[in-house]
Amino acid sequence: MKRVFKVLLVLLVAMMPMFAVNAKTKTTTTTADTSKPKINFYVFYGAECGHCADLSAFLTELEKDSEYNYMYNLVKYETWHNSENASLMVKVFNYFGVTDEKQMGVPLYVIGDFQSSGFPSPSYTENYEAATKAIKEAIKKAYNNANYKDLVAGIGQGTIDITDADKTEDSKKTNDIIGYVIIGIVVIVIIAIIFGRSKSDTYYPVEDDEDEEVEEKAEEVKPVATKVAVKKPAAKKTTTTAKKTTTAKKTTKTTSAKKTTTKKTTTKKNTKKK
Repeated sequence: MKRVFKVLLVLLVAMMPMFAVNAKTKTTTTTADTSKPKINFYVFYGAECGHCADLSAFLTELEKDSEYNYMYNLVKYETWHNSENASLMVKVFNYFGVTDEKQMGVPLYVIGDFQSSGFPSPSYTENYEAATKAIKEAIKKAYNNANYKDLVAGIGQGTIDITDADKTEDSKKTNDIIGYVIIGIVVIVIIAIIFGRSKSDTYYPVEDDEDEEVEEKAEEVKPVATKVAVKKPAAKKTTTTAKKTTTAKKTTKTTSAKKTTTKKTTTKKNTKKK
């Protein structure tokens, strides 16, 4: 139990930096103020795109939702028949680290520093609910963010460099968390190796001695059990011998009796002859 407690304590200490990072990255939610300016909700789509149509149907319903409709303006860019819009979409993808043209699919939607491409059909209930929930959360986050930046407008105007290494606040936080996780894992591995060596030097010999003592006791008990088993046949032999002795005595008495009877008979015969 002491060893388990030590291991848990070491793991807890090693994980504390990550808990601190998570605590810092939590955002506080406040009551929405309708007097604040709206954010821009950008959608890049193709006119004949089926998934774009699914997204458009959801956005039509969302515009009727009083919980969200006052927070954003919907800005759409058709890219399959408009080269300028397509060029802007490529720049937006590049800003978020997507450089492979095969991955630059529509619909692409951007809300503050949140972006996602593709949209599931309502028939895929689980995926559809996850996608719509992510959009709603992104709208609230961007609207309540005091440091909100209109990234798409900045990229289009050239005021935001798409080659920036640290592009968004979320990407910075993600990189920091990953770094702390890696450091924590390295620390845990080093402590586990050191603790494992000390444990093997301290505890294993004692456990081996205890096992040897148990084995010795088991070996001492076995001969005792064997001796008891040997005594029982000896008792039987003694009884058999006693029976034989008794039988022999009876036989001797019978023989003596016969001899006596024979003597008496002989004496009688001799008397008659006289």
